Amino acid sequence: MKKFLAALLVSTSVFAAAPVNDVVSTDDAFALNTQMGPAALQRSLGTQLLHSHTTAYGVLDCSKQACAIGGTYNVGILLPAKAILRQVVFNTVTAVAPSSVSVAWQLLSANDIKTATAASSWTGITAGIQTGAVANMLKTTTATQVQAVISGSTATAGKIKVFADYVISE
Repeated sequence: MKKFLAALLVSTSVFAAAPVNDVVSTDDAFALNTQMGPAALQRSLGTQLLHSHTTAYGVLDCSKQACAIGGTYNVGILLPAKAILRQVVFNTVTAVAPSSVSVAWQLLSANDIKTATAASSWTGITAGIQTGAVANMLKTTTATQVQAVISGSTATAGKIKVFADYVISE
């Protein structure tokens, strides 16, 4: 059991330090299942890693970065290649101002996460277009950034956290 736990810790740290494009493949899952001993095989450790989902979060904070009209801003979420974006949720921490500002969110094309939404609507928890329905899910082909797009006028205030739930496909 000690050897299994040591191997698990080593393999977990390898995955944690791996670049975003290095995801568990079916070959990796098979290797983890068979090469880490009977406990890993019995629990299908590699298969569980392959099918797990991840929630990444990012922040648009207009008090710390210029949120100029027409600007497109990476918010700190880089989805790996072959990621399927299942659900997006926003949490407005600080109100967006002035009222003439609108914020849209995108991954693959304009407005594909959330269409331009007026400052007055950015309150509390808000859903994105991806709510878990298959018809609204997006799939990346390469590593892709989640971005916020400012329109209407330059934002002088506002902090919005975005949570993106995704899985990795083949």
